[in-house]
Amino acid sequence: MRKLIAVLLLSSIYYSDVIHVPGDHATIQEGINASVNFDTVIVAQGTYYENIILGKEIVLASNAIYDELGADWQANENINNTVISGNHNGSAMIIRYGNIEPTVLGFTFQDGIGTSMIDVDCGTFPVRSGGAMLIYKAYPTINYNRFINNGFEEEAGGGGTSESVADGGAISHYATDDVEFE
Repeated sequence: MRKLIAVLLLSSIYYSDVIHVPGDHATIQEGINASVNFDTVIVAQGTYYENIILGKEIVLASNAIYDELGADWQANENINNTVISGNHNGSAMIIRYGNIEPTVLGFTFQDGIGTSMIDVDCGTFPVRSGGAMLIYKAYPTINYNRFINNGFEEEAGGGGTSESVADGGAISHYATDDVEFE
């Protein structure tokens, strides 16, 4: 299975344009914006304080795409040192816009607190969902990624204890029209 994924991802690199961040574009979002469907955006090691919107069918990967990723993939330097930080300001990444199937490989997602939206399925009420990654009407392949310190805590009333209030601290997926984004 790992070899099949590697062959598919590497073949996409050889038959599409490759955009390098920060070599060609300073931010991941700028690299995504410059891409077209089936391109590959390769991100160098570093911490990127961004709230990314991915709405294209591309491969978004760290340099881990070139590595032999086995059972010990969590120790991979490219994965551990290519960080997308939501900077406590929404989801680190939102994947949406019409049944796309992008690939996201080899990142550490951290410090996302979720996207503020309105759930209209069972009455209208605000929610914060998708701490690290919010997926809306999209079906990505997400491989070899780490999710650390996503969601948030808020003081509970009266008792002085805190509780996690982000729905889907790491990932939330919505495939219906029952949400509205604020």
